Amino acid sequence: MISDSKYFDHTVKCSLCHHEIKERATLYPTGLEVKIVCVDCYRRFSEEDLELIANLLRAYGGYFGQYKRGKISILKILKAIHTDLLSIDKDAEAVQINIRMLHEALLHGITPREYIDNLELIFGD
Repeated sequence: MISDSKYFDHTVKCSLCHHEIKERATLYPTGLEVKIVCVDCYRRFSEEDLELIANLLRAYGGYFGQYKRGKISILKILKAIHTDLLSIDKDAEAVQINIRMLHEALLHGITPREYIDNLELIFGD
């Protein structure tokens, strides 16, 4: 029997937003893995979004909301990300740029729904 063990003396963080989980959490499968998600992320995202976000963050790193948005609009952030990505790789295909933009948007705390809602405005100019 283990009592007062140091093995249980660490915090558990949400797989998506990295907030410390103090109360309730949800386990959900993503492919071959099981992730721990805070109640806020579980309520905010659909099952498809949870899997998409987990996969993008696993592939490219970071966590949801890693960079703060501040008072800048979502549209301005996404336009800046788009401009930066195009200046880095002018030969990138549209799908590749879209995936990289979505990943960057997630890092800025922009949800997949907000991203989709603003795509038309970005490419419409």
